[in-house]
Amino acid sequence: MRASDFSLITVLVLLAIHIWVRDSNWPATAQDSWPILAGIPIFIWFRRPWVFADPANQSFPARGVAAITALYLLGVLLNSTLFLALGWTLLFRTWLITRTDAGLSAACTTKLLALPFFSFPWIATDLNSVGWFFRLSGAAVVELLFAALQFDVVRHGTLLSVQGKLMSVEAACSGLNGLQSMLIAGTTMAYLKLKDSPRFWWNLPTLVGAAWLANTIRIAILAFTAVESSLDTQSQFIHGLAGCGSLGLAFGLCWFFFGLQEPKSRRRWIEPAGQHSG
Repeated sequence: MRASDFSLITVLVLLAIHIWVRDSNWPATAQDSWPILAGIPIFIWFRRPWVFADPANQSFPARGVAAITALYLLGVLLNSTLFLALGWTLLFRTWLITRTDAGLSAACTTKLLALPFFSFPWIATDLNSVGWFFRLSGAAVVELLFAALQFDVVRHGTLLSVQGKLMSVEAACSGLNGLQSMLIAGTTMAYLKLKDSPRFWWNLPTLVGAAWLANTIRIAILAFTAVESSLDTQSQFIHGLAGCGSLGLAFGLCWFFFGLQEPKSRRRWIEPAGQHSG
């Protein structure tokens, strides 16, 4: 590594810290948010071995520098974490291209770059309308579920009344941190199962549906707990427990779904003893 590489890595780290700490409201619950911080370490692990390119006089393309600067400045001016994350990811990608030899195929590296991009909380900070949709549609589905179970249920927007007990689906149940976490964990699972398949990209949108399902299940669990027990469903412990359980279920469903699509040549666990795929 050259001194310039250490300098650029330092810049990447400082910029990442700036993006993460500029808005302290996004980590609503640690249980939902911690996978976000795992995205870049997972990328580094999967991208190994790290071999630095020769010759040593390789430099950044001028157009790339201009695009990175424009994206980052736009993010600062518009107060947009999304543009900041795009600028950071493009800077990281440019460094990978100009200074390292591929430890794996270019296609796999491109797929892995989704991990650092999803490692920034741009959904929680920039896409509040998605959180509102998750809350409203989740409350509507829970209303239908409880009505089918013969509960006395009435809904007004995101306010539910079940058996006379009021429950408001607040911003804490927007599912945005869960969506961001699902994108990180789901991309990791998709890479493990489908890294050599073009189906990888087609499956990433299903992670949004899985996050919505997890959030709706969490709302249903909290509503059922409020009706059938004396537990305080407003406590962070109950919210966290319901969130972890629903996300865990969604992760398991995604793992199973991706596994069904995994190329047979990679399913070594189903081969007879003594046989190995090439």
